[in-house]
Amino acid sequence: MIALAHVDGADAIPELAHVASTDKVDDVRIAALNALGALGPGNPRAISALIDALNNDSDAVRDAASEALSKLGTGAVPPLITALKSTHLYQRAWAVQALGGIKLMPDEARHALKLALNDKSEIVRTAAQAALDGSKVDASAVIEDKQIDENLDIDDPATTDHDLASFVAGTAAPDARIYTKAEIVAAIPPDENHQYPTELKYSVPIGEFLATVDAANEGVDRLAVWKKIGDDKYQRLFVQETSSENHFEKPEVFSSKVTVTGQGKDRYVTALFLNLPLHRTWGDGEGIDDNVFVLDHDGLRPVKIADAEEDSKQLRNGETVWNGALGDAFKDNDLGFGFPVWPNEAACHACVGLFDVNGTYKIVKEMHYDAQKKDWVANWKMVVDTAKRVRRSDN
Repeated sequence: MIALAHVDGADAIPELAHVASTDKVDDVRIAALNALGALGPGNPRAISALIDALNNDSDAVRDAASEALSKLGTGAVPPLITALKSTHLYQRAWAVQALGGIKLMPDEARHALKLALNDKSEIVRTAAQAALDGSKVDASAVIEDKQIDENLDIDDPATTDHDLASFVAGTAAPDARIYTKAEIVAAIPPDENHQYPTELKYSVPIGEFLATVDAANEGVDRLAVWKKIGDDKYQRLFVQETSSENHFEKPEVFSSKVTVTGQGKDRYVTALFLNLPLHRTWGDGEGIDDNVFVLDHDGLRPVKIADAEEDSKQLRNGETVWNGALGDAFKDNDLGFGFPVWPNEAACHACVGLFDVNGTYKIVKEMHYDAQKKDWVANWKMVVDTAKRVRRSDN
């Protein structure tokens, strides 16, 4: 990209701007932005393309555009001041970051940052104060901190135990408020810290329960599970938001044969299940975290999923599994899993060996008598049923 800029000069700007805004690979977009930065001094079109990139959907791309603008110094100040008046939250926040990164900040930039202390978004206000204090501004970190604060108290200050982990553990406190179906499916309007409204993406019923996923353009998903308690009356059992890097897949409903143990001779029943899959890109790599619940009488009970890597007993000495490569596939009476084998001595963390492991789960309902409750209690779990090690077809 830099070579293209050197050869074609200003004529390369439209192509570089197109690549910076449309390419699917962050490194390619960042290279285009660096090339635009090299053309930036005295070139309004290059600076305009960098300003546009401040509103990109990637933190890394926004950071690269901000850094390029900061390096341009005073020549980038007027368009950055204009960007502070944008209706887009990201463009304002990363414009503050760019201004804060300019060495020997000019007076007009400092004045604009003082005005930004009155921005309608707490995110912009916080970043502007850091810039004025001479601290390094990290807009993505400010947004993340704000998201954490909001997740601790999404709607009701009295409801603090409402996330997915607590729901899986059976400790989630339901929201005391009663909702109508219209309220559940309605778009959530943006507040002073959200650029876009959140709109319903998925709505999946299971018995008297409803799982919904709302999504916003900036990538934040909100997952909730609701229980119908009357005519057009719903209680929210929990709600959780993702970070901008992760998202919730469509909730899945499937049926499966269940082995019931602990009450004499084993018997078999069929039950209905709900999976709430989270697509993650943090940690050791990209993958899906499944969260399965069974519709058991009038409740959704968590189902513990066995560790397929360990329980399949298909890994040999010196082998492990790359975390991001795990994958489950839950359909009616077909509960599959699979993972590639990773040799410990592999040159890269994502490198895989010659073999895959494919297998299936089965669901067990373990019954035991609780003397204190004077009743039978069920533990639901998904255990490895079959597993086979096969040579990879692409080797």
